Amino acid sequence: MAIATANKNNGRQWPLVARQPFTLAEMEDGVAVEVIDLPVGAIVLSGTMVITEVFDSTTSDTIEVTGGGAPVGATTVQATGLTDLVPTGVEQTLGDTMDLTWTSGGGTPTTGAGYLEVMYIITSRANENQP
Repeated sequence: MAIATANKNNGRQWPLVARQPFTLAEMEDGVAVEVIDLPVGAIVLSGTMVITEVFDSTTSDTIEVTGGGAPVGATTVQATGLTDLVPTGVEQTLGDTMDLTWTSGGGTPTTGAGYLEVMYIITSRANENQP
């Protein structure tokens, strides 16, 4: 059985991308920092966390990314590089934030930076109509 032509959704939308830089100076050990606001109806499709400047602690620090109250990725931050996020695909019915939580492995870091990039769509939104 197919969906009747009259009931098919022919609206199409472009994914939105939010990119937010962060630095060590903006973080506190073990405290979640809200970095990207997600609107009501947002569904995260993908994302990456990129470390552009190493966190120069004496041991391995980590940054965990959460969204919708669930972890979507974590990485050590002693080397530059990219970590893919693993989104849940859950619609944010109340809106939410993407958060970063830095956990120090010890020492007193003085450097560290990167950015979080998240691609999402918003339900019931259309930029174009496909005939």
